[in-house]
Amino acid sequence: MKKKSENNSKIICPASGEEFIPKRENQIYKNMAVQIKHNNDRAKLKRSQLKKFNDNINGNEKKLMRLHNYMLQCNWNSIPIEYFDYEGINFETFTSSVVNNKTNKTVFWCLSYGFEPVDEKMKLFYIYKNTKS
Repeated sequence: MKKKSENNSKIICPASGEEFIPKRENQIYKNMAVQIKHNNDRAKLKRSQLKKFNDNINGNEKKLMRLHNYMLQCNWNSIPIEYFDYEGINFETFTSSVVNNKTNKTVFWCLSYGFEPVDEKMKLFYIYKNTKS
């Protein structure tokens, strides 16, 4: 059962900025419609902020897949940075990073594909494909 507010003091609705007298002690918003709209607006903003990140991650994964396949097709041990530049790989966006125990270098993962610098100058990279599901 909802507890009716005994205090008739006005509060300000965080969504509309309007003053109102709450009908319950725990009432924050002026009414349910304002609360729903406010929550929907906040969720929409959060989704839009994540969209750019998700687009970059998905784009990087597709580009790394192409480069990985090309690397295998050419029978190369590594792929030059120029190919990364041509594809437009975003080096700042990745889903995780781990240190390769064999090389002691960081592998940056974009979902199913990862890249690791082969040399100190970061001119050559090896591209991994995660075969685990």
